[in-house]
Amino acid sequence: MIGILLLVVVVLAFYNGARRGTALQGIHLIGFIMSLFIAKNMYEAIGKKIELYVPYMSVTEDMKMVFFTQQQSFDLDHSFYAAFAYICLVILAWFVVKFLAVFFLGLRYTKLFGKIDWIISGLVNVGMVYALLFFIVFLLALIPIDFLQNLVDKGTIGHFIFKNTPVLSDYYYQMWITDIIG
Repeated sequence: MIGILLLVVVVLAFYNGARRGTALQGIHLIGFIMSLFIAKNMYEAIGKKIELYVPYMSVTEDMKMVFFTQQQSFDLDHSFYAAFAYICLVILAWFVVKFLAVFFLGLRYTKLFGKIDWIISGLVNVGMVYALLFFIVFLLALIPIDFLQNLVDKGTIGHFIFKNTPVLSDYYYQMWITDIIG
């Protein structure tokens, strides 16, 4: 069921990107990359502040986390708050980018790559949406609730996204797990 939902999201992402065209999609891509840099520079400080406002369930000794050792599990709250702050910052900055991109709608009709322009812009948008899906799956993997852990367990699309996404899996594991809790 989750796999079908993710497939629909990816197909819609391709459609939206293809409609934009490469020139306008380039504006969106630049804004998305800028939102990642903004979040990277601010997430730790904000993550420490939101601990007071966002609840995190305690990990018990009998809780089995899919991707983390028992020792790591007891400190995952710090990683959760860091990831939560990062994702919120990305989404907030992304909304600003979406607003500013309205002023560039005329670029929708500018074809940079001729007949394959729509394919390139669709694939770029799929990449951006996939990155957001990765962030959501990563955040869900940090929450010690059996239902959520089952969503990212072996053999699921969530497990594949968490473990096998090129560049993102290793980079964000390092940033949110290794660097935060060691």
